[in-house]
Amino acid sequence: MDSNLSSSAKPLDQPPSATVDSSRDSETSTLHWPLLLFTLMILTGLPVLAWNLLPNLSGGIYGTMADGTLNIEQETLRIADDLQCPVCEGQSVAYSNSQLANEMRRQVMEKLLAGENEATIKQFFIDRYGVRVLREPPRTGLNLWLWRLPTVGLLIGIVGLIWNLRHMARNQQARDAIPSTDAETSVESTNDDLLDPAVKELLVQYDRDLFQS
Repeated sequence: MDSNLSSSAKPLDQPPSATVDSSRDSETSTLHWPLLLFTLMILTGLPVLAWNLLPNLSGGIYGTMADGTLNIEQETLRIADDLQCPVCEGQSVAYSNSQLANEMRRQVMEKLLAGENEATIKQFFIDRYGVRVLREPPRTGLNLWLWRLPTVGLLIGIVGLIWNLRHMARNQQARDAIPSTDAETSVESTNDDLLDPAVKELLVQYDRDLFQS
């Protein structure tokens, strides 16, 4: 009978407090997932947003100073790249590490900040170091002829080559116009005159024996 009672006994219902707690836990976990995802999205998106807005924020904070400084630096390098370092071999002021090049870059930036234009800045260095300080000298006066000299030399070389080719062709035509029989006869007669009579006789005898055999 005890076994029947134990088998027929139904499981006891959980207390209402336990049911309420479990439902609260499930609701809390359900609410936590969207909040967690939202937090992750914010943490992931903030660096990207800050990276994209940083130039605008810096411009708003510093005004034209930040933009002006950036433009001045670029303009300084551009002008310095047109200047030849006086103490370097084939290096511009922009990319030379010499002390003089550093000083010249500083002077370029100071003059740009003072409002001087590119032509005035370059003229300052020309007055100090001469026109050779420019990597590309102005194409005026003597410099213009120096720029044109390679082209003129190339044209002169082409004309001279054409003249030489034509001269060689005329000489070849003149040689071809000489009769070959006369030339061969003159050569043979000259060779025969130089031979000893005894040698000539031996050659004639050799030719006769060769053809008879």
